[in-house]
Amino acid sequence: MMIRPFFSALEAEAGGRLGPLESVVRDVTRMYQCHSGTDPRTPAIHLSTTGDVATVVLELPGVEASTLDLEVSENVLAVSGSRPAVQDEVHYLRRERPLGPFRRTIRLPFDVELDAVRAVNRDGMLTVTLPRAEASKPRKITVESYIRGASRS
Repeated sequence: MMIRPFFSALEAEAGGRLGPLESVVRDVTRMYQCHSGTDPRTPAIHLSTTGDVATVVLELPGVEASTLDLEVSENVLAVSGSRPAVQDEVHYLRRERPLGPFRRTIRLPFDVELDAVRAVNRDGMLTVTLPRAEASKPRKITVESYIRGASRS
């Protein structure tokens, strides 16, 4: 569904101002973004796995590591923090980078070994490494053979 291009075309037709429709456009766009996973208020992520390790990389430009809060519970990672507010007296013509608090919850493909989780914030990218919990690793089960009439020893 391409909702934003539709509203952009409508806005261009109206000379850049939609008047009372602006709040409707903003609300519909926000609802679409929240349900499609493209909400600009939450950090973009990459989630990958290599063997028994999941890696989550979040884009967090300008966010200090000391302001981040990470929580892991079983197979869910929650990252919250706040993007710093702009301190200068600039009149923006367009501002697309969101400011203020955020929270992103990511469901992981397996339970995590909590004591082995690592997080590194470098160059605006937060990389969280989450090893699979020993209890959730696949195990090979040996199937015993039963022969009728044979004595058990």
